[in-house]
Amino acid sequence: MDRRNNLIKWCGGLLAAGALALAACTDEEFVRTGGTQPDEEGMKGISADIYRPEKTDNRFLVSEAEGRDILRVRLSQTARQDATLTLAADAEKVESYNTQNGTDFVAFPTENVSFAYEKTIAAGVKESADLTVAIQRGAAEKGRYLLPVTVEVAGLGDEVSTQTYYYVVLILEPAQEGVLDPWDFKVVSYVNTETMQPIIATKFSIDYINQFTGDERRDITCVDIVCLRPAKIGRKYGSATLELGEDLQYVLDNREQYVVPVQKLGRKVLICINGGFRNLSDAEIGELVYRIKYTTDKYELDGVNFLEMDAAYREDEPALDAASYSKLIKATKEALGTEKLVTVACDAESTADLAEARNGIEAGRYIDYAWCGIIDQLEDPYNDAESVLRPIAGLEQSKWGSLTLDIHDTAWHANERDAFCAEISPHYWQHPESYNVFAIWDAVPSRSGIEQGVGDGFEVLFSYILSDIECIYDGRFYLTNMSPDLSGSYGKFAKDW
Repeated sequence: MDRRNNLIKWCGGLLAAGALALAACTDEEFVRTGGTQPDEEGMKGISADIYRPEKTDNRFLVSEAEGRDILRVRLSQTARQDATLTLAADAEKVESYNTQNGTDFVAFPTENVSFAYEKTIAAGVKESADLTVAIQRGAAEKGRYLLPVTVEVAGLGDEVSTQTYYYVVLILEPAQEGVLDPWDFKVVSYVNTETMQPIIATKFSIDYINQFTGDERRDITCVDIVCLRPAKIGRKYGSATLELGEDLQYVLDNREQYVVPVQKLGRKVLICINGGFRNLSDAEIGELVYRIKYTTDKYELDGVNFLEMDAAYREDEPALDAASYSKLIKATKEALGTEKLVTVACDAESTADLAEARNGIEAGRYIDYAWCGIIDQLEDPYNDAESVLRPIAGLEQSKWGSLTLDIHDTAWHANERDAFCAEISPHYWQHPESYNVFAIWDAVPSRSGIEQGVGDGFEVLFSYILSDIECIYDGRFYLTNMSPDLSGSYGKFAKDW
């Protein structure tokens, strides 16, 4: 009885200290207006335009010691003769920009800017090669600055064509580095970029106490893999491509602010692609794998998560091919290599395809981790003959996880949580070999009836499923904490763009 009373007191103190509350935050102000502004003199003959080929806005984010970006010059028609380019940082234009746009930018130090570029646009060519702009952070403090980059193009006519691209430079806090604490399993957190920033997945930690020995540990990291969504397969005229959601595209375009801090803390960040893997032709698989590799390389992501959840295959689409998914997984792993992860979240139909070798391919040999993709439904195909899922051919059981947890409202906690956990927790203790991965579905900033906010799924997992509250097994007990910067009110780390 004394041990139980002490535990209750210990829990109460931790719960009070780590109350789950969220606060709205949009502390990074930026201007979408910007980019190219021509000088007053009209241009005769062939005109020139300067643009940013890899980004959709004019923000230049710098979180580390330096940052790089690409500009290009595009002509209105092919050059009749060689044209010569000259780039320069032009701080004198900051004042006129502020006057024209009603802003109050400070000029970014021009001594911290350098350029690398091919100085000639050859005759017969319409566009320059990449113009690399490099920024050194130097002594610049956190904040926003304006960096006008002026390009002069000589050789198009009687006059020199002058264009200025206006960068809004955001100097961010350097991303903290961290090392993950070891567990016997991996924890995956899905983040829907339509509602949340990826950094939310790093804002949880776990406190541990052993009720038998009294040993305690505080602030243990608890998320290993972060899956960013939404993304899907686009199909048209017999070809397949990777379509990123608008919000996901924005996050990746601004990876220095939204992705790098997650990776610096030791987490793997994956792109999550939902559905459409079971009827791809060989040509479509080749195209899709190319786009996956291009995307993970360009944005320095750590791999891909194939999620087959409520996938709809229309009658006007190609027929299902049981070998399609296995071929896609194999081709993706071979393209990404051993340094990047290929993971799979399964439904019944997809595991039926993957349960057998297809065209000589055992898909599990090319999968790093796989887990049940049916939310809030325990599925252990290795120990339950009645499971709707089947073991993936070639997949070691040590790479399998049997559960993906959802975020729930307070009515569910009051009426259903105890029965739900009472079913799952004993199975975990009896078959830990089938719980090598746990997934937590989309974190939400707030929703009517969810007072616990984004920490809900983690609390259910650690405090109610993995904790031995009754001291039947090893006496472990966990509590979920949220980072202090989540306290205040709902909405902290909701999307801010």
